[in-house]
Amino acid sequence: MIRSTYILLYLFFIYGFFGWILETVYAATKQRQFVNRGLINGPVCTIYGFTAILMTIGLHELDGGWLFLGAVIYATSMEWIAGHLIEKIYKERWWDYSGMKWNLDGYICLRASVVWGILGVVIIKWGNHWMVQLYEMVPELPAQIILWIAVGLYVIDALASYIPATGKSAKWERWMDEHYDDTVMERIYPNAKSK
Repeated sequence: MIRSTYILLYLFFIYGFFGWILETVYAATKQRQFVNRGLINGPVCTIYGFTAILMTIGLHELDGGWLFLGAVIYATSMEWIAGHLIEKIYKERWWDYSGMKWNLDGYICLRASVVWGILGVVIIKWGNHWMVQLYEMVPELPAQIILWIAVGLYVIDALASYIPATGKSAKWERWMDEHYDDTVMERIYPNAKSK
């Protein structure tokens, strides 16, 4: 049980990092400049990490069309929930599919759901196997220490991202205003719409 918990934690960070790369490359290509994407400042896209873990736990016994359908349902549900939570917490919309066919609330759409389904199949059929093989190349104790350091850094980064973004601290808010004016934030989150 403990070993599998460490592996799931490792997969969270690996897929969160791959998700961050995917989102950053997509946004940078679209805007022709570097754009740091994700819920936190560090190179981890939280929704990708959590969704990959949920798929790993819930879909590992499925195959073929059922695996694809399951991946579509898991990822699309997570994207819809995350979109609503982000808008509720941050009072902003970080992505918007409203202009695309077959969207729901602008947070999910058929085209993105198909992409998430394909990525889910890749994760379950091949990705997890390769990633676990890489994890097992590192001795157990150093791997666990590295993961605990990563968790600590992630928690610090999440708090440092959440507090100023939600205005929970006037000092942080002033600091953000001084270092990240509206033009910088609009460049980082071009689809963000304040309520």
